[in-house]
Amino acid sequence: MRVTLKDFFELIKIRILIPALLTTFFGYAVSLDSSLWDLLDLMWLLIGSFFVFSASAMLNHALEVETDSLMKRTQFRPLPTKRVAFNYVLILIVLFIIVGSFILYLKTNMLVLINSLGIFFLYNFVYTPFKKISSLNTFIGGFPGAMPLLSGWFMVEDSINMFILLLFVMLYFWQLPHFFVIAWIYRDSYKAAHLKMISLNDTGGLRTRFYLVISTFLFIFSLYLPLLYGSLGGIYTVSVTLLNIALLYYVGKFCMDLSDMIARKVLLITVFYPLFIPVSYIIGSLS
Repeated sequence: MRVTLKDFFELIKIRILIPALLTTFFGYAVSLDSSLWDLLDLMWLLIGSFFVFSASAMLNHALEVETDSLMKRTQFRPLPTKRVAFNYVLILIVLFIIVGSFILYLKTNMLVLINSLGIFFLYNFVYTPFKKISSLNTFIGGFPGAMPLLSGWFMVEDSINMFILLLFVMLYFWQLPHFFVIAWIYRDSYKAAHLKMISLNDTGGLRTRFYLVISTFLFIFSLYLPLLYGSLGGIYTVSVTLLNIALLYYVGKFCMDLSDMIARKVLLITVFYPLFIPVSYIIGSLS
């Protein structure tokens, strides 16, 4: 069976993978001065992480193939449509997790390896099944979503300080408004798949608005806390402040009319954060 590049990118969830790798790079970058960056070490870290994160994404496809077939937003993925054989994906998962773990074991350290495998486990064996149990799944999923930051940090450091902890909290809180608004946009699909998102049976949108507003303010507040313990540069501060203004504006508009069109604008703004935050810091460090 021929697998197209498009199918492969969808299996490894390239739109999630790229921000995850950028976040890994970010964790490494904040751990030491840019003049001390070891590009070879960084390369092996990102390659190993690529394989483990990709294996995690592919396993998620395999575990949720039946669920995906019930949802309009996912029913055309490679496995539900049988464009890619299920057994072929299983082989890729085993191959990628072995290769990724082997690279991280040889070229990084045990903390990086354990953290990466922790992401693999929490995402697929805690967060994924919990989506069918409770709407609290989003709060659980935030942990593996923020953990790539620690892979980069542990490449250099063997303990956690307040600075990296607050960066972790920041990335954790980012995911809440991001996924709450996704839950609203695709509420009918999630309901059809029997997934217990916060939008389930929230016909008036009261619950969604409450969670979205609270999580948005917590996220924005968390963006500035790391500045009390370390420097992220002027580019970072300007970038997140501009994004925050836009985010608050469209969250406010969404709360007034619950428009899916406005919800998509909120979603678009949240997508920029995990891209702009690492890039703005890295540019500032190298300038």
